[in-house]
Amino acid sequence: MNVRKEKTKLYLRRLIREICGAPDVDINDALATAQLAHLGQRRRSGEDYIEHPKQVAQIVYDYYQDPVLCAAALLHDTLEDAVAQGNAESDEEMASLIAGSFGDPSLGDDVLRLVRSLTHEKSVPYTDYLIDLASDPQALKVKLADVLHNLSSSPSEKQIQKYGAALEALRSEYGEPPAGISGPHWKALKNVVGMTDLREVLVREYRKTLSEGDEFELEMHDEVREKINLDIPDDLNAIYAQMKQRGKKLFVVGGAVRDTIMGKEPKDYDLATDASPDQVIKILEQQPDLRLDLTGKSFGVVRVKTPEENEYEIATFREDIGSGRRPDSVRFADIKTDVMRRDLTINALFYDIDTGEAVDYVGGIEDIKKGVIRAVGNPSERFAEDKLRILRAVRFAARMGSEIGPETADAIREDNNLAGVSVERIRDEFLKGMNTAQSIQGFLQMVEDLDLFPQIFPGLNVDIPDSESQFPPTQLALMLDTNGPEDVVRVLKKMKYTNGEIDLVGFLIRFKDITKDVAPKLKKEFSRIKMDHAVLTDYADASGAPSRKVVDAFLKFAELPPAADPRDLMSQGLKGPDIGAAMQKSEEEAYEKMTNEQVLRETIRMLVGARP
Repeated sequence: MNVRKEKTKLYLRRLIREICGAPDVDINDALATAQLAHLGQRRRSGEDYIEHPKQVAQIVYDYYQDPVLCAAALLHDTLEDAVAQGNAESDEEMASLIAGSFGDPSLGDDVLRLVRSLTHEKSVPYTDYLIDLASDPQALKVKLADVLHNLSSSPSEKQIQKYGAALEALRSEYGEPPAGISGPHWKALKNVVGMTDLREVLVREYRKTLSEGDEFELEMHDEVREKINLDIPDDLNAIYAQMKQRGKKLFVVGGAVRDTIMGKEPKDYDLATDASPDQVIKILEQQPDLRLDLTGKSFGVVRVKTPEENEYEIATFREDIGSGRRPDSVRFADIKTDVMRRDLTINALFYDIDTGEAVDYVGGIEDIKKGVIRAVGNPSERFAEDKLRILRAVRFAARMGSEIGPETADAIREDNNLAGVSVERIRDEFLKGMNTAQSIQGFLQMVEDLDLFPQIFPGLNVDIPDSESQFPPTQLALMLDTNGPEDVVRVLKKMKYTNGEIDLVGFLIRFKDITKDVAPKLKKEFSRIKMDHAVLTDYADASGAPSRKVVDAFLKFAELPPAADPRDLMSQGLKGPDIGAAMQKSEEEAYEKMTNEQVLRETIRMLVGARP
């Protein structure tokens, strides 16, 4: 008995059902045989070679739901590789193993026939091989799944040229899609970036991984792992255990990893996996106490709510097709491809729950330690994909007390246009920046240095205040108080600030130049918007105008009832506008009296304090 093979069978027997989804067909040994054939073999990326046929089988199942094709996909490279790896003495021995991998002999024969058809004689040009294979649509389905996975796994230039030429020839010879190939499968091959010329698509995709002249070189670092102490909630550990039991990987990704490295407690946990959304659903549906939200499934996202009322977002490793925060579509990929769609290196970190290590492909750990904010890869491309990332870069730099890396800052200066970003998101990012910055002045200075204020407050003059006030209305009023209150209110409305925020800022700007003439109107406004006294005193302290004596007098004045009763004024024979004028005068006198009394009290206090 081959002990190695038997152990492999026992370990992998259950996985074939998850990969091929065919419990009614006895193909449980196909994966074990493939594992045996590829023992010791690795791909260029360093991962075990068996991961490739497993992913090809998944693609086949996704598009065709055919267990025979699924088994052939698992075994498609075995005749070529088993002898070369020393795992079989001859092709005939490997063919016998393949045919014997199934309880049903006819099934074994069908799979072996497909595997033989898929075997590429090296003396035959690849284009000719693919054209000949088109006469067998079943075999072509498997081969094009193989091509699709290879193109999703950082292909070499030689592979790009080979596949590009072969697929163009196939399309020219047989049309599109070729007979037997599903439309979505062909589209996934052809429309990688929404272009119609397939060869150009493939070359452009490859160039994403190359240096672009002398201007920029894409940085994909070697994998770096570092032990960190990230506390995983029990319900998340249970989800992880279910995924691991079925051979799927699950990582914590993004903010929770970043915050842990920075010594902060994570607020939430986003997750990334190599499982497709359908696989995630199939695995987690077995736990009836989990509630699944599938609204994001088409973009590779499944949300899970646990009995503990925690909510987790599980996203399949993917590449976004299209630009903006909501891409046109997604293409499922591997972890390295997924990394390259993220915005900043500090947010592109993964946490391996099994080993307790942060996993870094882009230098994010080092950037956190050095206090540098950098975009992932080419900054201009990252910002072109989603302009909101410009404001996020500034916000994270201020939050961490960091600087923006020179290449990233230069990319913003070259094109800081926020076109396409909703005014609501611009407002939210700006307010978040102020609320989370270690230094509000530092945050505002970065915004000014990158010339972003004209898009945050279009048409307004902005002055950076000498203030670290924690009240956003105070900061907004201080920044904008050289503008007319009406202009400020108009722009804040345009930028979708809330009515409450607009009322507070407008009031503070008007209050700066308070006189007895405007005090009565401000009193009514103060009462209407229910302003916190602390905001008013904070603004006055930060701006230095009006004086604290005036502020205290106004606050007392604002608490007083109206200085005159309209009914009393009517009994004195006043009518219409005269009543309003009399009430205005009474209020002005009451305010002036309150101000004089406050000045008197301050004077007495100073005199008493000056006594020996």
